[in-house]
Amino acid sequence: YFLKSGHYLLRFKDLKGNIKSKSVIAPDVAAAFTSTEMDSGWLSTGIKRAGRNGAGEWFVYYRQPAKEQIILKFEKKSSTITLPIPATLLIGKGRDFYLFTMAGNEFDINATTYRAPFPNVDIDSGKICFGSNPVPGANHSNAEKVWQLFFDAPFNGDLSQNKSVTHKEDVRVLLKTLKDVDVFPVEEMIKFGTVKTTFERIIK
Repeated sequence: YFLKSGHYLLRFKDLKGNIKSKSVIAPDVAAAFTSTEMDSGWLSTGIKRAGRNGAGEWFVYYRQPAKEQIILKFEKKSSTITLPIPATLLIGKGRDFYLFTMAGNEFDINATTYRAPFPNVDIDSGKICFGSNPVPGANHSNAEKVWQLFFDAPFNGDLSQNKSVTHKEDVRVLLKTLKDVDVFPVEEMIKFGTVKTTFERIIK
């Protein structure tokens, strides 16, 4: 049954002849009509949630804190340094990707999200600017690849303001000082929301 609410209802008889009803989701209905199987495949490590809506496929990818090599590009000089990256939350939707950071090393939907303390990320939405670099669609299998594409790109002065408490003019100045530090200083990060509200803001 196709309900006016947009949901689906399956009604059937059990082995004893009793009428039973069960709500079903769209993929189940599609599979029933097309006689095809649906399989998400093996989910990549770090994928916390994935789905599809009017904008296309989407995913939520979490990565624990780790040391990462980045390229800092200033007007006259570029340097490659290794520094601690806080826990990151990457959300993909359609062809857009959003990056945030988190404190600690455990995923929690009620945990605080922070503005990503890196250039090339919009402070109001968290949307990543990849410039002219091609990026794949937001299928969950591409999550790690997109994450790595972001950190492999040189960090120039684009969107480098208001990402740090003490270096509001240019977060690259802060990043340059962290090459000998073991843990990213949480006190430098600026709050954005929670995992739950950030997800709902982007996906819902």
